[in-house]
Amino acid sequence: MTLTKEAKIPKNADLKVTELKDNSATFKDYKKKALTEVAKQDSEIKNFKLYDITIESNGKEAEPQAPVKVEVNYDKPLEASDENLKVVHFKDDGQTEVLKSKDTAETKNTSSDVAFKTDSFSIYAIVQEDNTEVPRLTYHFQNNDGTDYDFLTASGMQVHHQIIKDGESLGEVGIPTIKAGEHFNGWYTYDPTTGKYGDPVKFGEPITVTETKEICVRPFMSKVATVTLYDDSAGKSILERYQVPLDSSGNGTADLSSFKVSPPTSTLLFVGWSKTQNGAPLSESEIQALPVSSDISLYPVFKESYGVEFNTGDLSTGVTYIAPRRVLTDQPASTIKPNDPTRPGYTFAGWYTAASGGAAFDFN
Repeated sequence: MTLTKEAKIPKNADLKVTELKDNSATFKDYKKKALTEVAKQDSEIKNFKLYDITIESNGKEAEPQAPVKVEVNYDKPLEASDENLKVVHFKDDGQTEVLKSKDTAETKNTSSDVAFKTDSFSIYAIVQEDNTEVPRLTYHFQNNDGTDYDFLTASGMQVHHQIIKDGESLGEVGIPTIKAGEHFNGWYTYDPTTGKYGDPVKFGEPITVTETKEICVRPFMSKVATVTLYDDSAGKSILERYQVPLDSSGNGTADLSSFKVSPPTSTLLFVGWSKTQNGAPLSESEIQALPVSSDISLYPVFKESYGVEFNTGDLSTGVTYIAPRRVLTDQPASTIKPNDPTRPGYTFAGWYTAASGGAAFDFN
């Protein structure tokens, strides 16, 4: 500390400097306030030191009557320009001031790490900003026509871009306007120069960022074919209507395996779908992946069936229960043959047409 006689500090006064450690609640409170004063986040700070500086004379604190120069030197010099150093002074009256290091005629030519002028002492924070360039990816979201696609952030702000650092992830941006005959395949990177789409953009997953660059993102749309499933073989009632996305060649596949129709009578069974009314049913492979290139209508196929009941006897004896089944009139009964039932103390001898005296049933 350098002072003049105008400061009127007693000759027997002592300068006391105590560093506050970062494991205390007081330190954390002052640090939070200091970062607010310099408008920085913790991640933007390289070094942070907190000191309680006082001048004591005869056991009492003394304050300078004129500004004095304070210099701070570290065993390991700070690697920072003066512009990156801020001194936050927490005054005893509750006021806070932010001082720049080496910002006056008396301090700018000093060789110390930090230098500033002050006219009072209390708590001081020395804040070194980290101006190391951190790689960032800026994702610009656009509509298909190149205009900005606006969306709301978690805080309710309307934006059209997101800036991501290493390890961070993109927040959801919603779904763009979808025109008739289009299918939204997701958000993809886009090169405005070539007009080509790149990789799909993933949301909510950590992103590795090694360089700073701008990324254009647009919705990738494809044409669709509409599949209409009727609830009756005459095509009078619609069960379901959904769209199948088509690739760049105009081809797609429809999975019909989850769509079933209740038969109009108890003796009919639903056996699949047909491209025509009362036509032949599609194959099993077509049910799983039906090639589609344009709008298509499909009709349920019903066939007559016989009911078969399996009477295994008194269930209280522990015998296996087998529910009734139906078999198509043009298929053998072997298609519905159950596993052999069991009963404690007995051996299964086969199925017969009557409880006693009947003939063995031929499943073939």
